[in-house]
Amino acid sequence: MHISMKRKAALAFVLSAALALTLFPVSAGAVTAAQKQAEVQSVSAQLNALNEELSLAVDDYNLANRNHDQAVAEAEDCQQRINDAQAKINALQTRIETRATSMYRSGSMTYLDVLMGVGSFDDFATVWDTLNTLNAEDADLVVSSKQAKAELDAAKADLDAKQAEAQRQLEIAESYKSEIESKTAQYQSIYNGLSSEYQELLAQEQAAQEQAAAAASAAYFPSVSSSSSSGGGSSSKGSSSSRPSANLGGSSAVERAYSAIGLPYVYGASSPSAFDCSGLVSWALTGSFGHAYVSQDFWSMPEVSDPQPGDVVACHAGHCGLYIGNGQMIEAPHTGATVRISSVRGKIVRP
Repeated sequence: MHISMKRKAALAFVLSAALALTLFPVSAGAVTAAQKQAEVQSVSAQLNALNEELSLAVDDYNLANRNHDQAVAEAEDCQQRINDAQAKINALQTRIETRATSMYRSGSMTYLDVLMGVGSFDDFATVWDTLNTLNAEDADLVVSSKQAKAELDAAKADLDAKQAEAQRQLEIAESYKSEIESKTAQYQSIYNGLSSEYQELLAQEQAAQEQAAAAASAAYFPSVSSSSSSGGGSSSKGSSSSRPSANLGGSSAVERAYSAIGLPYVYGASSPSAFDCSGLVSWALTGSFGHAYVSQDFWSMPEVSDPQPGDVVACHAGHCGLYIGNGQMIEAPHTGATVRISSVRGKIVRP
């Protein structure tokens, strides 16, 4: 996916706004509580926007990686088919050359001797048809094999082009990711420059956003209970006592997702030690590490009317989580966070 100039411009605006907040501080006595709250909400909104930009870039990276791997596999398969076709041609040529040599050296194997040795016209007609059939079949095999090789060569060239394009997309995504990671480090530096008071206010604002998300989820999923809602947003390693077990339904996908709670978020990761969002969901759904799915896959799917544990929450085109029931999901949210339980935000789909 090409780097969006609009996204880059928006991100530059976000970062410059955040920088302005720290470069032009005012004394604590001159700032009202309402002004502080407004400033903190602005910083929080900027962080959220940056995280969404990051998740979109990572999804582009994962998609390009998947396309690249698929192109490599197809190219290898095509090369094997080419090798098989060439081996068939070589075997056929050897057979023809051997027979031609034999016919040249043995008088009994020439056309004339074969035809002169027949005892009747019927025998002659049969032998003649047989010789013509054999030669026609050989010729057809040679032509077919050459045509097949030409087609496979063309297919290989096409796959090489696709592989090159996948590699190009991968390089674009990596460049975009590197750019955003650099800006993230800059933004983190700005955040670290905030006073402890503002950092505390920011933490309170983020907690309030989690509570608002939980309330919205409870309204959308009336079956949510107060006990299960309290688990939303948890970033600690889960235990059986904290699970909303009523809606587990024995889902192996849900069980796998629970077992990952507490593991760190890492870009492009799907491993026993770390995940990104689609890496976590792919592993939960398939039981295999890797990116069988990316967030864009889920975002393009239709929403289900009867969400069940083990479905997927498509938050936006760059983020996803696994639905666990009771209006909650397990997600690998962003850099600096761990796999956790959160309130559902976005549509629920079924791969």
